[in-house]
Amino acid sequence: AAVRDPHADPVLLAKIAYENPEFGASVVANPRAYPGLKRWVAEFGDERARRYLASTGWPVSET
Repeated sequence: AAVRDPHADPVLLAKIAYENPEFGASVVANPRAYPGLKRWVAEFGDERARRYLASTGWPVSET
């Protein structure tokens, strides 16, 4: 599973987050998740992913 691979291609992580929003929390927890991807998930990701990001101090949008 690429979402847990610390060497995953960041582009693949973005594709996974876009096509499978239920994996958003796992994607942004990956050390290869870049700031732009985290920003996108913070705005458009599912509730679980936004809660995870908020717990790490990342600003999330209110929906």
